[in-house]
Amino acid sequence: MLSSITIQNFAIIDNITINFKPGLTVLTGETGAGKSIIIDAIGMLLGERASQDLIRYGADKAIIEGVFFHDNPVITEILNNLGIDDEDNIITIRREISANGKSISRVNGLVVNLSQLLTISNYLADIHTQIDSRKLFISSNYLEFIDNNKVKELMPIYLEKLKNYKNYLKKYLDLKNTQNKDNQMIEFYKYQFDELNKANLDLTEIDELKNELDQLNNFDSIYRTLSESVSYFQDNSIIDTIHLINNNLSKLSAFHNKYQEIKERLMSSYYEIEDIYNEIHDDLLNLEFDQERLDYINARLSFINNLKRKYQKDLPELIEYRDELSQKLDSFTNYDFYLKEYYQDVKKSHQELLDIALAIHSIRRALSEEMSNAIKKTLADLHLSKVELKITFDEVNYSDILNDSIFYNDGIDKVNFMISFNPGEPLKELSKVASGGEMSRVMLALKVHMLKNYQLPAIIFDEIDTGVSGEVALSVAEKLKEISNSTQVLAITHLPVVAGIANNHFLIKKEAKDDRVTTTVTEISEEERILEIAKMIAGENVTENSIKLAKEMIRR
Repeated sequence: MLSSITIQNFAIIDNITINFKPGLTVLTGETGAGKSIIIDAIGMLLGERASQDLIRYGADKAIIEGVFFHDNPVITEILNNLGIDDEDNIITIRREISANGKSISRVNGLVVNLSQLLTISNYLADIHTQIDSRKLFISSNYLEFIDNNKVKELMPIYLEKLKNYKNYLKKYLDLKNTQNKDNQMIEFYKYQFDELNKANLDLTEIDELKNELDQLNNFDSIYRTLSESVSYFQDNSIIDTIHLINNNLSKLSAFHNKYQEIKERLMSSYYEIEDIYNEIHDDLLNLEFDQERLDYINARLSFINNLKRKYQKDLPELIEYRDELSQKLDSFTNYDFYLKEYYQDVKKSHQELLDIALAIHSIRRALSEEMSNAIKKTLADLHLSKVELKITFDEVNYSDILNDSIFYNDGIDKVNFMISFNPGEPLKELSKVASGGEMSRVMLALKVHMLKNYQLPAIIFDEIDTGVSGEVALSVAEKLKEISNSTQVLAITHLPVVAGIANNHFLIKKEAKDDRVTTTVTEISEEERILEIAKMIAGENVTENSIKLAKEMIRR
């Protein structure tokens, strides 16, 4: 469950801390007071993307910190794999959003990336916003309601198979389409390949030629400098001098051991200096100017540069292009052989992809049947007892192995929620027939089903009760209360009956402080709850009757 949240400099919130409890907790207050901002802050803890626009005006950064309790061994395993301590099953998540656009996420003090945070938070809580309800108006969103962890585990395998299939299919179709082109293109490829192949291009050649060119262009300077260096050695008798000093050190070493050590160090230097002298001397003797070689290098570099300009490629790209041309020409020469070989690759990869796609489809079929029955049962509790619901799957023809259009990034399935709210009425698409209140109840039923599957410790509702009133509103309140018996429920509501049935009640207000508007959050007492719920019933003009109704709702 979510134990507490601290929010600093977030939107119109200055600095608040809310301590939550188990059961059903409602957040009420006038429109614009900041209720949804608190939901947004919880969303940040669960991995929503951050924006510097959310930082309170005048502040350098926003900070949101939440403490969660859990008893899920899966979470413990995830934390252990990430190297995060899980002492006493307490998770502290902290998000910092800086004005420069950077965002830092920490779990129990350890910095994590957004993907890692989402992996953890998927097992901590679920947030339902008003935007989520709109997802029911778009059939392409329905699979995310159906899919369970088993499907999600198979999806990376499916995507890898899909990638392989598309690669093989492209290779096959490219070859087939290329062969159908004019032979003039083949002649052009031959010309380019011959030109590049005869060029004998090598990745290391340019650097080697440039080094040699530098030596030839600076021949006089190099010769003069080497000659001077040899003269310094010979005229100053450096090697002979070291040899004489060595003889003296040999005599001194008879009187003290340290001179033997000095002598050894000197001889080490002597051999190194002698080696340097010999190398410089050999270079001088072997140095000669080769005008033909200079002309060749200049011509060769000019030739390579012309190729680079002609093909608009650098040297590595020219070599890569030459090899590609070789493969293309080879495929032209052995067209029938490669076409059959590529087709077999397509056939095999198509079957592998189809196998995993059909496995996912089979799981979804079973899940959809289970889901539709569960939703109908919950809707009956929400005064929609005559509902007929069927989750339909579009028929798929997968016999054509060259048709990749049936494979989507989430499988081969296109589903629709077909529903009838009244007896005798035909099934129609949910998105086209449901009213706002009906859609709210369908979404609540979906969430109830998902909670049973995922066993989340907390769920947050932002006005799940939109569009309902009277007995229907009471049934929604009772369903939220029922959920809260096993899952912590936080709910933003404008319905007094929902507020009345709650275990805990926070009042959200917008107040002026130091010429700035800020949000305050207060957990209100039973007497304060009576007054607040009475206002929700009758507005600011609270009557004895609204007070009486509020008391009845709280005591229900």
